[in-house]
Amino acid sequence: MTEREKMISGELYDPTDKELEQLRVNARKLARKYNSTDEDDQEKQAQILRELLPATEELPYLQAPVYFDYGCNTFFGRFSSANFNFTCLDVCEIHIGDNMSSEEGKTDDNSEEEIFDDSSEEPEISESGDTAEVIEFPKDSETEEENDGTEITEEDSESAEELPVEDIYEGSEELGLAG
Repeated sequence: MTEREKMISGELYDPTDKELEQLRVNARKLARKYNSTDEDDQEKQAQILRELLPATEELPYLQAPVYFDYGCNTFFGRFSSANFNFTCLDVCEIHIGDNMSSEEGKTDDNSEEEIFDDSSEEPEISESGDTAEVIEFPKDSETEEENDGTEITEEDSESAEELPVEDIYEGSEELGLAG
C-alpha cells in the first residue's frame, strides 16, 4: 500500500513521502497562483481550478484566498461556492455537496466526511459509513434553553479563576481604555 493510499484511508502514513510532498507543493503553488489571479479573469481561474481539483466536474466559485493541502482529495458538488479564506486540509477525501456555500474563514479538516446541502432530508452515508457531523450546542440544564455557546453556566463560573478588578484594568490607561 502506498503512503498516499494509507493517508486517504486514515491509516498512519509518512508525510515526507516523495509523492505526497510533490502533491502538496503542487497544490500550494496552484492555490497561490489562483489567489493572485484577478477575479475578472475567470477563464484563468477556471484553468487553475481544473488542475487543483481534477476530480470536480462542475467547478465551484471560490473567492480568493483559498488554501489546500492536496486539492486532489476534495470533491465539490454542483453550484458550490466558498467565501474568503477557504482552507481545506484534505489528507482524506472531502466531499462538499450540491448547492453548498462556505462562510468566510471556514476550515474543512481532514476527517473523512461529506458536507451536505440543505436540500436533502437525510444525510447520505459516505463509503466508509461515516456521516457529516452535526454540531449542536448543549442545552442549559437549569433552563432547558439552547446554549448559544457564549454563555457561561453556573458550573463553569464556579471553576473559573476570578481575577481582581485591578488585574483586569492594569495597563488600560496606556490604551486609552480607563475611565
